[in-house]
Amino acid sequence: MNDISLPMPPAFELAIQASFGSVAAWLDDFLSCAAQAGGPAQLLFNAADGRLLNRATAQAGVPILALDQPWRTPDEAHAGLACIDWAAAYARYQAAVLQTGEDLLVQGADTDHARMLDVRRAGVFAQAPTMAAGARWMDPARVDEWARQLPADARVVVYCVHGHEVSRVTALRLRAAGVSAGFLAGGLAQWQADGRPVMARSAP
Repeated sequence: MNDISLPMPPAFELAIQASFGSVAAWLDDFLSCAAQAGGPAQLLFNAADGRLLNRATAQAGVPILALDQPWRTPDEAHAGLACIDWAAAYARYQAAVLQTGEDLLVQGADTDHARMLDVRRAGVFAQAPTMAAGARWMDPARVDEWARQLPADARVVVYCVHGHEVSRVTALRLRAAGVSAGFLAGGLAQWQADGRPVMARSAP
C-alpha cells in the first residue's frame, strides 16, 4: 500500500512513522494483526522503549487506539480512518508519554560534555531560525537508523521545542538501543529563556 495522508496531529504521525516506518506500514501491520486474530485490534504505547505497537489481544502497554470491529480490507480501513478521533488518540499518547521517562530528564546546566541533538520534527526544524549552540539536527522519525551511528560511549541529550513527547520518546528509543541518552528539560524554549547559547539553524 502506498503511503497515505490522515488528519492526525503531526506529532502523532511522527510517532507512527518512527515506530512503523510510515503510516501506510502501520496500517498494513494493523490489518494483518486483526486478520490473524479474527477479532479486535489495538494500538499500544510501550513505555519500556517508547514504541507504538499493534496487538490483537491484551498485552502490556498503554492503549492508544482500539477498534472493536477491525478493518478487513484497505477500502474498509480508509472509511474507518475517517471516523477516528485522532485528536483524542493523540491526547492519550501524550498522556502516556508524559508519565514516562522522568528519570531521563536533564537540566540545561547539566549538559556539559554531552552531545546535543536537535530532534524537532523536520517541518518545525526547517522553519526555525536557531538551534542550541553545537547541536546537530537528527530526524526523530529515523531514530532507529542513526542510533546505531552514535559512539557507544557517547552521552547524548536530545531536545525538541518544549521537552514533551518528541524528545522524551527519542530518548527512550536511544536508551533501548544502548545509548546513554536523556532529554532536555523544557526543550529549546527553556534553553533560550535561560539565556543559554544558540546559533543559526544549520542544515543537517
